[in-house]
Amino acid sequence: NIGHLQTATATTTTTSSNQVIATAPADSLRSGEIIVQGVDATGTKYHTTKILFAHNGTTVTFTEYGSVDVGGKVATYSMAISGNDIQLLATPLSTNSTVYKMAATFIAV
Repeated sequence: NIGHLQTATATTTTTSSNQVIATAPADSLRSGEIIVQGVDATGTKYHTTKILFAHNGTTVTFTEYGSVDVGGKVATYSMAISGNDIQLLATPLSTNSTVYKMAATFIAV
């Protein structure tokens, strides 16, 4: 499968590190691109970025690019594999409620 589109929404309310905001099954996809839109509840910060990734079942490598913001970034992002899940992780930069909307395109194994 090429072009398998998925969407997800998540909310954070603390600055705890590496909060899981999205998951996908590692055994059925090898790589993909995720567009993340983060909006701070104060309505003063909007951040959109793209994340491109690939994995080998044990390690996931990613790069963040095409990042734009109005008012500042809302989080930093990372990725990990836990069990059979590829995880998109956010470390929010504020304790304000932050809503993340994501659209991802995956390429199958």
